[in-house]
Amino acid sequence: MWYIDNNRKRQDFYKELIERKRNLCPGSLNLYQDLTMMMKAVQFNIDLSYRDDRIDLHSHAFYELVHITSGKVQYILDERRVDLRPGDTVWIPPGTAHCPVLADLDGREPYERQVMWLDKSFTASLRISAEDSLGMLDEPSVMTLPAEDDDRLSKLIVSGYETQKSDERLSLLERKIYASRIIFLYASSCLRPRQRRSRRKDVFDRVNEYISKNLAGELSIETLCAEACLSRQALSDLFVNITGMNVHQWVTRRRLMHARILMAGGDLPSKVWQDCGFHDYSGFYRAFTKLYGLSPKEYLKIGI
Repeated sequence: MWYIDNNRKRQDFYKELIERKRNLCPGSLNLYQDLTMMMKAVQFNIDLSYRDDRIDLHSHAFYELVHITSGKVQYILDERRVDLRPGDTVWIPPGTAHCPVLADLDGREPYERQVMWLDKSFTASLRISAEDSLGMLDEPSVMTLPAEDDDRLSKLIVSGYETQKSDERLSLLERKIYASRIIFLYASSCLRPRQRRSRRKDVFDRVNEYISKNLAGELSIETLCAEACLSRQALSDLFVNITGMNVHQWVTRRRLMHARILMAGGDLPSKVWQDCGFHDYSGFYRAFTKLYGLSPKEYLKIGI
């Protein structure tokens, strides 16, 4: 069962989950990458992190809705970076590169969030029920719901979380009902006129956007320094302060995540490495295996 009734048990549970991930992918450095759903169709989580914690850039094979209840953070969604605060809701489709940046957190205030995960098959069934009127689910988004809707969203997620006390077979229908109501609430809010959230647009964001648009091209440190108008050391310090990675590590991570998307679409590893800007297959092979704990061919075979 995926239910933790207090913070101490929750922390112990996540330690156990991380250890299981290490055993499954012993070579992987990114424990949030490829985190899988432990319940069928729909899963609700309540999680918290502190300023000293680190959540690397990652993506999932499922849909994710994140409702922030505590803490001011930045959030990276592909090439975008936005400022978030309690009451904001983030929608993250499968394959979207994302991570919170926790540097702005007060030392005593956690980044706490209520989370809903939906697998692709259940989301597809919702699309059929809605007669293909849920196109907004394909795009990452950040929004602030009106106070009444925000309160409803929070209560629905907590109620869904509570159902996970029960045996999974008994709670599945109830979880699907809560998830359907949440998607209706989210989709209805998307269709209303609303002010677009402002996005960060400083040097980091300009360089990150350039990286996103040129993953198959030349992304040497010299090229990126020229784009940023910064020295090598200044650019490296900027990326480390925001992401915890240097520029080369960030570029490699983005390229490998793009490779996963191409492979999910049917491309073979022998072609993917060229489309993701690697100089040779051996370099792609080593980097992929180091991050994911599996070779590209093994990864493609098991279809994570």
